[in-house]
Amino acid sequence: MEILLTFDELKEYVMRHFSKRVDFQREGERSIRATYHMGVLSQSVSLQVATIEENCLTIAFQGSILISSLIKGFRGAINDKLGDGILIYKNNFLIIDLKVIPQAQALAAAIDIKEVTPSDSALIIKADLK
Repeated sequence: MEILLTFDELKEYVMRHFSKRVDFQREGERSIRATYHMGVLSQSVSLQVATIEENCLTIAFQGSILISSLIKGFRGAINDKLGDGILIYKNNFLIIDLKVIPQAQALAAAIDIKEVTPSDSALIIKADLK
């Protein structure tokens, strides 16, 4: 099965739950660029799913030192919204375990994610039903 998660949906989710303006666009064959707007300034980060294992996604990111600091700083706010320890910063990797996120547990119990790739306007998530 394929699940389509549009960049507009992601942008609206981030704004609604974190009050942050972030734009997403396809950057390459397997990566997207997320741009965080801070007033008149903005910072971008390149994101790519490195591995997927049992609905646990490891996402590699490349960005400035400021982006790394922002990710570390936002970790607490993200954990407050989505549960403790779900988004873990380790070097230049984010680890998201869908089985731990309360809002994603039912989804993780029903599907097995196999691949995540970007299109021009969305993330295409290929998964099998369990």
